[in-house]
Parts: sequence; structure tokens; C-alpha cells
Amino acid sequence: MLCKKCQRPLDNDTYLCKECTDRYPFLYVKKDSDLYLMQKKGYKIGSFGMDLILSKILISEDGRIIFFTLFSSKDKRTLMYHDLKSDDTSLGFIADNVIEFQVSEKGDIVYFIDISNTLYYFDFNKTERISDIAFSLQISKDGNYLVYENSDSYFLYNHEKEKSDFIDCNIDFVEMSPDFNTMLYIKDNTLYRFTKDLEKESIKDGVKEVIYINDNEFYYINLEDELCFHDNKGSRSVLDASKILFIKKICKEKPVLVVTVGFSLNLLVLRDKFLILNMHSLVNDFVFNSSLTRFAFVSTKTTEDDLLYNLCVYDLDKYALHEITDNVIFHSYLPNDQLIYGVWNERLVELYIDDKKIDTGRFHEVCTDNEGNIYYVKAKRINGSVERDLYFYDIKQNKTTLIAKDIIDFYHICKNMIYYYKDNYTTFDVQNYNLYLFDGEKSKLLDFGLRKHLWLDRISHGRSDKYQPAYICGYDIYWLYFGSFY
Repeated sequence: MLCKKCQRPLDNDTYLCKECTDRYPFLYVKKDSDLYLMQKKGYKIGSFGMDLILSKILISEDGRIIFFTLFSSKDKRTLMYHDLKSDDTSLGFIADNVIEFQVSEKGDIVYFIDISNTLYYFDFNKTERISDIAFSLQISKDGNYLVYENSDSYFLYNHEKEKSDFIDCNIDFVEMSPDFNTMLYIKDNTLYRFTKDLEKESIKDGVKEVIYINDNEFYYINLEDELCFHDNKGSRSVLDASKILFIKKICKEKPVLVVTVGFSLNLLVLRDKFLILNMHSLVNDFVFNSSLTRFAFVSTKTTEDDLLYNLCVYDLDKYALHEITDNVIFHSYLPNDQLIYGVWNERLVELYIDDKKIDTGRFHEVCTDNEGNIYYVKAKRINGSVERDLYFYDIKQNKTTLIAKDIIDFYHICKNMIYYYKDNYTTFDVQNYNLYLFDGEKSKLLDFGLRKHLWLDRISHGRSDKYQPAYICGYDIYWLYFGSFY
């Protein structure tokens, strides 16, 4: 078996090798505002006073350095870092009064803007001022280039040359590649391409809005309100956009749009041709499978008695539309291309994977990992309060396991490493939680006296739309649904 992250051979049936498992720490705060890091064993890395708040916590791609802004009674919005591989458990200081920061993928370069809107560069050896005025910033993957806004003008900063060059003013950026080899923007209804080598070219005049763009192919609305398609053969009109109510780009990897014309006709647009998709009034909530051969969506259909929300699947290979079921409240594709969805039935939700029913209840959260295993929280009302129970569904074994009852929240690393925390009912404190770890078979108490937990986000400069779920918690879990108690 191979590690799911680094593909190294494993000597047992585990999900991640030890090296990769160590890459997934998280922070939590205890009662006296002591900040702890959970990595192997929890250890304190600082104490900051009673009003400690952290925000925008990032971890470098190699899992070595954590960056975060910290609010406390002693420091005002301080940007700090912690080296996970160092024997020194203390925190590193970058700057005070930081309102925004971005980090290179390796975590070796930091750009930040302070409360006076001054822009700085930091690389652990020095701090340099780049601009006295900056309102936004976007950095390249390697951190060697930076685009920042100064009033209504945009500049490209080259760290190697320590120089800022003017890009343009009064522009709307359409897309930036992670390496900054291509930056696309619209100015005065003209689409331009700009590169980190300061090369600039006009691509197309008469562009009111770009709908989809990928390399040299793009859809756009022209000044005559026509939906047009442009590639290396030139531009051509696809549809009169003045009658379009709704346009949805459903996948970046393929030039596919769904267009609603009027209140009844839906068209599937592939490059410069289109097919009738359905005759329902509106379609939304599009999700692609990972192989980009099918997409699922919800369409509305008016009946004599009610408005139905139908789950449909469109097969792009066969150009075929399939209606799955109605009364759908959420849906998504799993990484293994199976379709998961929830169906509303008599004040409860039925959870399905393809046509197999997994469970029924009041779901608060439904999540999946890279293997397609399901993690979900069900709620029930007991003596006037709501209890949240955490379950795990192993898709290969077709087995559901109750991990814990009455949890506050959980944090996933792999199917044999699930952290969660619960109220400590032995005290009367409002915020006093116990931290547990479920190892696939049983749970054990790791720490107590927690005030809050702080999940980390990976530094990412990618722009992929392959996966449609809302966002990623931890590293390998996709949140598919957030519910409420009915």
C-alpha cells in the first residue's frame, strides 16, 4: 500500500505515512489563553492574556512553518510564525498591526500590509518596505513576484530586481496564473495579457465581460450583448445575450456553460454550439465528477401543487440527461465519482450514495475524504437542547460507526485519526472542552480545559475548479453540506 500523500510504500494498512501524518498539526487555546500546538503530543508555544484571538492561520506546503495574526491584550494584530521542525517551541515575530498577509508556497517569503497601508517584504533575514501605499496584494507561487494596488493603479514587484513596475490603472483582473506568467485583465472593454517579464498585448476589443477563460479559449459578452466564443480561429457569436437570465461556468477544464434563456429554456453550450438541456425553469448548483464526464445539478419544476427541486445528471459523453430524484437539499460528487445527495422526507433527510441509502436523520454536516469515506454529524433534541453525534461511514466495508455522542466539533486528518472535542460537564465554565482522538477503533482523551480550537489552512496558489465543494477543512476532507436543526 502507498501513502495517499507522498506515494511512499507503507508496511501496514494505514492512510498516511508517519512523515506525512506529522504534517497535519493544529492550534488550540486553553483556559488562560495559553496557545497549544497539537503535533504528536500537545505542547504550549505561548501565553497571551485573556482576550486571545487568532485569524488567518496558514501552514506552508511542506508542513514546516505556521503563520498567523494574533490579537491579545499585549499585542495588537501581530503577525507571527512557528517552525514545527525546530526544537525551539517559541514563536517568531514578524510585525505588529498587520491587516493582511500572503505567504509563498514554501513558506520562505511573506508579504504583508500594516494598518497604515504600507507594504513590506519579509524572508526571515530582513524586512523591507516596498510601497508606502497598498490596498491589496497577490503573490506568485514562489513569492518572487507580487501584484499590489496603489490607489487606482496596479504594480508588479520583482524581488530579484527589487523594483516595482507599472501594470495599468482602472482595470479589472480576470485571471492570474500561479507563476504570474499570464495575467489577464479588462480595461476600456479590451482584454489584455500581461506577463511577469513586463510583456503586454491586446487580445480582444469589444469585451464587456469574460465568462470563461482557459489558455487561448474564452467566452465573453461583447458590446452588442452577444455571447461569443474566441479561440485561435478567431471570435464568433454563439447566442444573443440580451435574452439570457443566467450563465454558469461549470468547469474550468472544459469550455462548458449552462445558459438560461427567458424563464423556460436551458441550453448546454460547448464551444460555439449548444444543445437543449431541459425545459425546467432554472438550473443551479452544478458539480462535476473528477473525470469531467458528468455533472449534476438541481433544476426547478413547477407543478399544480408545489415547486419541485429535481436532481439531474448530464452525461457529456452521451449528451444524455437523467433525472435522479426530487426534494433534494444538497448533492456532490465524491472523489471516486459516486454521487452523494440528501433527500428531504417528512422533516428528515435521507442520505444516499448513488441509489444506496446510507442513513436518515437531521444532518448538521456531511463530509468526505479522498477515498470517498463519509463523515457526518446528526442532531437530535434532548431535554430542550440539541445533541450532535459524529458518525463515520467506511465506503469499502459498507459499515457505519458511531464515533462519539454530543460533540462540539471535529477535525479530520485520516480515517484512523479524527480529532473531536466535547463539553467538560464537570465544571460550570461556558468554554471548557475536552479534546479526543478516534484512532479507527476507540477514542482517547488528549487534553482538557480548551477554550477554542483553530484549524489551519494550507497555503495554496492553485486556481483549479475540479472539485466544487465549498472548502477544505484540515487537508483531505471536503465539506459537502451544512445543515440546521429543524
